[in-house]
Amino acid sequence: MLRLSDEQLLTVERMAAPLQSQLRGAFLQRVAELLSFEREIGDGNVSLACRVAQRELMHAAAPALGEEKRRPMPAKWSRANRRRPAAEVG
Repeated sequence: MLRLSDEQLLTVERMAAPLQSQLRGAFLQRVAELLSFEREIGDGNVSLACRVAQRELMHAAAPALGEEKRRPMPAKWSRANRRRPAAEVG
């Protein structure tokens, strides 16, 4: 069991904020895992563990998120976007 000060808990909360909500549980587990190897838990150790965990999760999630959001967009002047001439009235 980890015992963190109020300031250390605030650091963990702030570092978890930019992550997607479904990644925050994994973030907390990773921070706890990294801190479990420390003999003494200080503010610096907590901050470092949070940065490492955040970096790992953000880099792991980035390709999956990028592929999901990207849609091929035609160029502004591509043939697909050309206006068809109006039918001649006559």
